[in-house]
Amino acid sequence: MIAFPDGVVPSPKALRLVCRGARPSLKVPFGLTWSTDETADVAVVLQRASVGGEAGEPMVSEIREQLPRPESLANGTLVLVLADLGSQNPILRILAPKARVGRAARATALLAAGYTELGGGVDRKTGHDLVWGTARRR
Repeated sequence: MIAFPDGVVPSPKALRLVCRGARPSLKVPFGLTWSTDETADVAVVLQRASVGGEAGEPMVSEIREQLPRPESLANGTLVLVLADLGSQNPILRILAPKARVGRAARATALLAAGYTELGGGVDRKTGHDLVWGTARRR
């Protein structure tokens, strides 16, 4: 189910960063600042997969592992998954070309994790490619 009309991106009032490793240096979606409020909507910055020593795009199962569990969030919490990948390896953060994860993989991971009202679009303020879902209690 698409929660918003085509081309319309949700606009949260506050975003809490969820990522593994060091805080990424990127623009916060929608021109916001990162919130520490546990009830804020969530933005997930995925980390690079390391397969055979090489950094690559994470698989759907690896993306799902990096998402907060929907039941751990308040009902109706919006979870945004950014396309740009972070890295726990400081050398990769500096030297590796900017890597991105496709919308299909991010949306599939959200669906597999149990999120509803999925959608995708581009934040016009920052240019972030976003996929989102909503945490719903069953």
